[in-house]
Amino acid sequence: MRSIAVVHEVLSREPGEEVVFDEIVRSIVLLVEDTVLALHPVEIVVNGELGTLQTDVATPLALALTELLTNAVEHAFIDFGGPDNEHVGVVTLDLSIEGDYAVAEIRDNGRGLEDDFKLEVATSLGLSIVRDLVRSQLNGTIEMTNVAYADGGGTLIRVVVPTELAN
Repeated sequence: MRSIAVVHEVLSREPGEEVVFDEIVRSIVLLVEDTVLALHPVEIVVNGELGTLQTDVATPLALALTELLTNAVEHAFIDFGGPDNEHVGVVTLDLSIEGDYAVAEIRDNGRGLEDDFKLEVATSLGLSIVRDLVRSQLNGTIEMTNVAYADGGGTLIRVVVPTELAN
């Protein structure tokens, strides 16, 4: 609910108006850092930017990123890091524009996805909502995969959405 309030406050503009999405990202990161109680240290790093987006893209994208970052911080590092919990969790959000598409990649260095994980049968309401927001409302794609241990381990989530929605 707090994420909805933060996003609503920043995006309470008319459809079709534009917002600087990078300001929204800063608010999202602060929200996640302030509200998620991790059992050990977690650092969120943001690289790149998406610039200015229309509110009809920015609003659902902001909600999706808030949920994905929150999930990464809350779940990636459970029972991870050994008895002294020396492992410092890092969640990276890489943002870029590729042609007419906004790309957001969230990667953590945590325990990775369960072997039987399938996005199509996500068991959490939040992840189901994110999947539907990205695919149905934004006409985009979302992929979640494990990162090989040799490459640092963890989970990689790639979200690709058009920068403008067709009317």
